[in-house]
Amino acid sequence: MFRCFILPILLSSCLLPINAWSSDNTPSTNQHYLADNLSTLSSLVKNVLDDNPGIKSVQAAQDAAVAKAQAADQPLYNPELELDVENTDVQTSSMGINQTIDWGDKRDARSQTARFRQQAFAAKLQTARQVLAADVLHALANYHSDNEMAALTKQRIELLQGFVGLAKKRRLSGDLGQAELTLAKLAFVEANMQRTRATTRLMETQQQLIALVGGNRHEWPHLPDVLPPLELAEQNIDDILMQLPVLREQRSRIAAAKANIIFRRRARQPDPTIGLRGGREASDNLIGVSLSIPLFVRNNFRAEVDVANSQLIQTERQSQNITRKVRAKLLSSARRYQLVWKTWQDWKQAGQFSLVNQTTLIQQLWQAGEISTTEYFMQLNQTLDTRLSAIELRNDLWRTWIDWLLASGQINTWLGIDNQELQSGDKPL
Repeated sequence: MFRCFILPILLSSCLLPINAWSSDNTPSTNQHYLADNLSTLSSLVKNVLDDNPGIKSVQAAQDAAVAKAQAADQPLYNPELELDVENTDVQTSSMGINQTIDWGDKRDARSQTARFRQQAFAAKLQTARQVLAADVLHALANYHSDNEMAALTKQRIELLQGFVGLAKKRRLSGDLGQAELTLAKLAFVEANMQRTRATTRLMETQQQLIALVGGNRHEWPHLPDVLPPLELAEQNIDDILMQLPVLREQRSRIAAAKANIIFRRRARQPDPTIGLRGGREASDNLIGVSLSIPLFVRNNFRAEVDVANSQLIQTERQSQNITRKVRAKLLSSARRYQLVWKTWQDWKQAGQFSLVNQTTLIQQLWQAGEISTTEYFMQLNQTLDTRLSAIELRNDLWRTWIDWLLASGQINTWLGIDNQELQSGDKPL
């Protein structure tokens, strides 16, 4: 009867939140802790974004696009100065100036193309910053999860070490059989192997985090356990998609491709060159006006227009494909987070018993003869495995939240890190 009563307590006590062991859980204390923790987290991510070589590389590409836009806005043709001296029976000297006219306003079309490409690079930089921020948060989530798993394997060893010592004493007094003592020793050996695997995995995770951050720290900031619920209304999806930098980049590329078609069409119009010349021929004054127009007979530049049209079609198809993937990722990440968040809330409401109390109770039952050694290990493993599941569930909560922030383009907003300001004129289309 006693055994039947105590097992449900053990099982329910396994269902506890990871941070339920803290005695100070008032709302004001939690809010203060979350604010400080998020501030530390934001500071770390901001430093990574500012110093990361990959981000600096994309920034350099954007700077090049800005310079190209400035260059494209310059006039196409410079004036030409012409000097002519002829000394025969009659000495002739003249000086003139020639200017080619941008007849079809090719400069404006070329400038528009470059500005749209500049906007595309600005959006690409924002995407790169968000992706890197998500990578850092994922690495932090994995590190803290692996760190707690490693700590749990250490607790398992300490528990089993004490149990083996107690089992040896009971074996000497004849209260325990050799098979049960051997089972306890094997469990201790297995716990050591689990400890080694967990420590190795923690070292790998820490190395990945150091590679992203660019240095080691004594303490890594935690991700908050208290995360908001998510309600994604269908009518808000298009609004979210419109603001995503990856889709703003695609829209800018489409606009640049369209502007390039206009430029190529205008390039088919010949630009006339007007010249004005003045001088002297013997004792007479010489004044002349010239006009030259290239004849696009051998090459009418139609092929360049066809190429630009094909590039536009390719860009539009690529944009449609990316939009589908981004929409699917947005909906999928929202649903996964909603599912994990609901499971996490159920978990938090299940109980607040500590691991020490649980294992102590199981050991007391074993010492009292209420359960056998095999049942002891089964219940102990179930308790510890449930704790491992709790750690994994919290990691899933973090990862799905980060995935949602990245998919919705809100990761830097959540961290309080403002995206880099767009250059003047680089407003989203």
